[in-house]
Amino acid sequence: MPGAERVDASSNPPGGLFSKFFKHPGSLIPRLAYLTLSLSLVAAYVSIMHLASPRIFFAVKRVSVWEFFRMSWEPLPFLGVILTIPFLVLRERRLAAASILALGLMLPFNYDARIVVYLCWLLLVMLLTRRSIDFNELLRMLSASTLFLTLVIIIHLVSYPFQPFENTILSLLTLSWVRLYATLQPLGALCYVLTPIGVFIPLYFQKLRSRSLGAKVNTGKKILQGIFGERASNILFPTALFLSIYLSVYSYLPRLNPELAPTGVDILSYAQKLVEINKSRDPVGFAFANCSDRPLFYLSLHALNRLTGMTVIQTLEAASAIWLTGLVASYYFLSLSLFNSRSMASLTALLATAGIQVSVGLYSSYQANMAALIMVNILSGIVLSWREGFLKNMLVSALSFLVPMFHPYTAVQYFGMLSLTLLYAFWRSRSLSFLKTLALILFSALLSNVFTSLMAYGHGSPPLTSAANVATRLISLDSLLRFTGETLFLFTTLYSSFIANSAYLVLTLHGLTSLLRVEMEETRRVFLTASSLTLLPLYAMDGLTGSRLFLNLPSPVFSAVGACMFKNRSLSGLLIVLSLCFNLQAMCNLGALTAPA
Repeated sequence: MPGAERVDASSNPPGGLFSKFFKHPGSLIPRLAYLTLSLSLVAAYVSIMHLASPRIFFAVKRVSVWEFFRMSWEPLPFLGVILTIPFLVLRERRLAAASILALGLMLPFNYDARIVVYLCWLLLVMLLTRRSIDFNELLRMLSASTLFLTLVIIIHLVSYPFQPFENTILSLLTLSWVRLYATLQPLGALCYVLTPIGVFIPLYFQKLRSRSLGAKVNTGKKILQGIFGERASNILFPTALFLSIYLSVYSYLPRLNPELAPTGVDILSYAQKLVEINKSRDPVGFAFANCSDRPLFYLSLHALNRLTGMTVIQTLEAASAIWLTGLVASYYFLSLSLFNSRSMASLTALLATAGIQVSVGLYSSYQANMAALIMVNILSGIVLSWREGFLKNMLVSALSFLVPMFHPYTAVQYFGMLSLTLLYAFWRSRSLSFLKTLALILFSALLSNVFTSLMAYGHGSPPLTSAANVATRLISLDSLLRFTGETLFLFTTLYSSFIANSAYLVLTLHGLTSLLRVEMEETRRVFLTASSLTLLPLYAMDGLTGSRLFLNLPSPVFSAVGACMFKNRSLSGLLIVLSLCFNLQAMCNLGALTAPA
């Protein structure tokens, strides 16, 4: 497209960061020196975290799979000083000998005092060598070293349940990354607070710079083709599906959970309902009468239980793997519908496994929520990308009819997104096809409400009615006044703080604020904008309900956009692997829990 800047894998030179690192032999020693200094900075950051004693995101006292979870990493300050020696040999040789004195000063003191000495030493090194430091080069090395260490931790966490012995060094390194996430909690909380209004942020700053309310917004649009090539995309999507299955069973692997205790908070309540349905002479009637807000979800569990012959708990654990795999696949479909790019779709699927819907969804066992998200993602993709025809109309009607009977709260939020999108599309084009699609969605949803009432024989409240009653009851001024405190509670305690995936939330907010600069079909951009606008009631809701609105956001799509919109690809890669690492750490810790319900 003329005037648009293409963002794809070809924009990076072959070899990327590593080709720069090994450019020619003469540059190898300086680059190694910068690499060691960057590793020393990482160690310094971990040290600062220890001094700050932040609340680790696993806020409730638990038994960790790592025996070293609450222990200090004793070699850390010594290692930090040693890592600076290659840099000093190259830049300021007189200080290289002084490093021996710094190491000696730390020996008689306790861990906290050693950290103080180490931090003072590092500050002195940076101060005395500042004129000879190329800070851009140092930043690149810092990103590369952090990326490498994170990948090492990911491999360790993935293979941990099958390792024949405890690896002390890797366990301690993993502990350091837990502390890193703990200090990033405020950044994640800030992104969470800004996301509902994120779409307005670039507009505000553009108007502020122009100092004129009538000025045109210069968006400089870019065509997104993803950050992976076609071959990588062919591998990435199956990898995302494998990860989704692996994460869903990870907390039940014998080394983490030898007793195979249920690890999802809601599993026991699901199990109780499923037992009652199985004992009932009329499972269908019982589900509609006694589980009227999500009858089809319980009936799907009943059918799975009968087909497989598994126990009730085993059925729920298997269902969790099915929903999670389906959720990742549905995000692939939605992203493909939005961007018409397999690279973007594969990246979205990978980020779905690294997102809060997985960590929080598995911890809380929000299976009905995940099942509904699968259906609304498919519904949204069909509405936004399929041509008019009988098949589209039938699928739109069927999905709109079924979703409220799985999880009405998710259904209401997505029906709101699609309503805003289709009304805008009609206003711009005056095409009746958009109104027809909207009428099908709303009529089918209303029919679902009526159908549930008839099947329940007057017992309970129909799904959409229940959702509307809950929404109006929870929006209040009192909740608005408590918003700050409940946000802090959300990021330190609620959902075991698995929502505090700051790297992922940074990607999400960056993607949302970059929407105006993305070259895409207008109706699809409006859908993404509308999805963020449905979060506006979050500020006036209690923390739990507001966070459920946030969990329904198609954040993997926004995160994929955010990853592509960073000019620095190493930064994109770093945020992606940090997000995935957080989720693996969350699942590893989740496996150590016993009966969180």
